[in-house]
Amino acid sequence: MKRWQVIGCAVVLVAASISIAAALSGSSAGTGTVRGVYKGIATRMGGPGRPSAGDLIFTGRGKTYDTTASSDGRFSISLPPGTYDIAGWGLSGPQSPGISGCQAVVKVLAGVTSDIVVNCVFH
Repeated sequence: MKRWQVIGCAVVLVAASISIAAALSGSSAGTGTVRGVYKGIATRMGGPGRPSAGDLIFTGRGKTYDTTASSDGRFSISLPPGTYDIAGWGLSGPQSPGISGCQAVVKVLAGVTSDIVVNCVFH
């Protein structure tokens, strides 16, 4: 085998290794990130919403993705580019006592992090 053929094979193997490593790490230039805070707003008292734990469902491109907001309301999810409807509710599901379902929409762009706030109304 000639030297340039060996070098060519090595370059192909390195490129393939990088592609495999990127796929295994879950990172992809073809996704965007939605990062935000899930908040509840008291209807009787008004005022600013308070961060709350809850489940969030992102629906778009014919698929559904989900994530959970922590007790401080923070969440993050990587999604393929597109427009997503977001539904949110308390950790016990859509029938959570005291929380009505809430909805929002977000547009995800590849390689971009979108910061959002999802507001729900507490009854």
